[in-house]
Amino acid sequence: MWHTQTAAVIGSGHKNQGLPCQDRTWSMTAHGVTVIALADGAGSAPLSHEGAEIAVQTICKTLCGQFDELYASASPMEMRLKALREVRQNISSHAARRNMDTSCFACTLLAVAARGDEYLLVHVGDGVIAYQKNGKLLVASHPQNGEFANTTTFVTAGSALQKAKVLRGKQPDLEGFALMSDGCEAALYQKKKAAAAPLIGRLFQRAELLEAKTSETLLQVVLEHTVSPHTRDDCSLAVMTRKGKNDIPWVQMQPRTKAAVLGVATGNRNRRRRAIRKYARLFGAT
Repeated sequence: MWHTQTAAVIGSGHKNQGLPCQDRTWSMTAHGVTVIALADGAGSAPLSHEGAEIAVQTICKTLCGQFDELYASASPMEMRLKALREVRQNISSHAARRNMDTSCFACTLLAVAARGDEYLLVHVGDGVIAYQKNGKLLVASHPQNGEFANTTTFVTAGSALQKAKVLRGKQPDLEGFALMSDGCEAALYQKKKAAAAPLIGRLFQRAELLEAKTSETLLQVVLEHTVSPHTRDDCSLAVMTRKGKNDIPWVQMQPRTKAAVLGVATGNRNRRRRAIRKYARLFGAT
């Protein structure tokens, strides 16, 4: 069974200007399929947060409702057309009702759908899709930036269908996926190595070991206190996990590992032991 958590934080740049957070996340489970999605609204588009909201909700419904059809697509282009058709149509319809150009609602889009060992991945624009397999943290899809710095492809663009990345596969050893907006990259993506930061693996651990509500709350805390200080941009994360065969049960974990999972920072052994007992009960660690 796959579990999901999502979080988003407004960047200091938008907060200072009195603008809304332009990142949106969504998750959904239906027809035996679980989906996480993330969209980052274009800073230059006045209503990109509305486009992002439409994009994440629509792609989740599409991937849940048409998983088999998409998985059986004859070619990557066919899969791109099927996956993005309703997203682009819904944004265009919304723009028409507002009597505005679709570019006013421009956003990137990242999504992963999983049913058992099968998965579908959709990526338009920047941001990163990371995953964990047999305890090893890897990157499934790197940022798709344009020819010039700070440029990318938006789901509303005419080139989106050609530049979108779609992947499908079946992998029994998958343990988690993480979607991150480009605002998270400074803290969670190592550009020189083109690798995900180790903190992502810790988030996967928390998602599986702690109660769902607690895990999502801690995800929000990580964004606010660990990720957001590194950027003025909005930051958002969406995480999907399931237990792996190499996961260490809570009762067998070393105290330092338990402390890292719970966010206990003290180096004093006795204080750490007391804090672990306290937060393990509070957070429902199992």
